[in-house]
Amino acid sequence: MTEKINMSKSVAVGLFFFRHRVLLYVPFTAAIFFIKWHKSENLILNGIIGAALIILGSALRFWAVRCCGKRTTYKREEGKWLTTHGPYSYTRNPLYHSNLLIGCALIMFSGLPWLIPIFVVAGYIYYHYVVLFEESRLAPQFGTPYEEFRRNVPRWLFRLTPYRPAGEIKINPWKEVYMAERLRLLAVLIIIALIYAVGFLTK
Repeated sequence: MTEKINMSKSVAVGLFFFRHRVLLYVPFTAAIFFIKWHKSENLILNGIIGAALIILGSALRFWAVRCCGKRTTYKREEGKWLTTHGPYSYTRNPLYHSNLLIGCALIMFSGLPWLIPIFVVAGYIYYHYVVLFEESRLAPQFGTPYEEFRRNVPRWLFRLTPYRPAGEIKINPWKEVYMAERLRLLAVLIIIALIYAVGFLTK
């Protein structure tokens, strides 16, 4: 009984975090603009690492959205189909991995690499509860196929070989992926521009 109550509370926390996912990024976005101590001034190295993380995170996110569709960009509690191909055949939550990679990139651009471990730990704790909520909805919605998927594909780690269940594979057009992600990508580029503008103006 105690375990069931605790899980219910965890799912409730996950529901709140799911509906307010931007809350994870608010304090760290503020930090990259206002924290000045222990700041790296190596703009070239910060830029190279930041750009690499942006490319990696964006590529993973675009790949995941191509498999899931634009439904992943809205605060919907249920999907219309179970996605187990593409990046989902290696890990169950590639979108959250990609979000954290992009967040790390922005922190790197700001010259605060020491903040990255704090962000990553906070991010995975935050998304842990979000995933508990999502799983509480996916299990009854998709039944046995989802249980098989959950048994074979790690929640956060990566399989070495793709999971290949039988069933229909849906692939969304790149145009749809772009339309779903364009504002998010624009927001990231604006933040990068603001980071450099604020750094230049405060020198």
